[in-house]
Amino acid sequence: MNRVLTFLLIAFSANVFALQDDKTFLDENFNPISDMNRAKYYRTVQQHNENLYYAEVFYLTDLPQMKGHYLDKQITILHGLCTFFHRNGKIESKGDFNNGNRMGVWERYT
Repeated sequence: MNRVLTFLLIAFSANVFALQDDKTFLDENFNPISDMNRAKYYRTVQQHNENLYYAEVFYLTDLPQMKGHYLDKQITILHGLCTFFHRNGKIESKGDFNNGNRMGVWERYT
């Protein structure tokens, strides 16, 4: 019984540390930085398939700043629906990107 509990505790701890490693801290221009104290935002990325990545950018208050898909591992080419948020967490705008270019009608909220 103790071995099972120890194994579960170790497995849970490993998952918590893995989740923390998925955060990339960003400066005011959304460039990755290693100094967490200078960060203005942080980003998480999940790979959906070999050429599509889902990224979420958050204010340091944990409220969303942006959510969208990218075509590249470097997270530079937006593709598909993208949503931007005000600092209060409410939607600021949303619309589609195609290979990094805005497409169609975009909705803005005040």
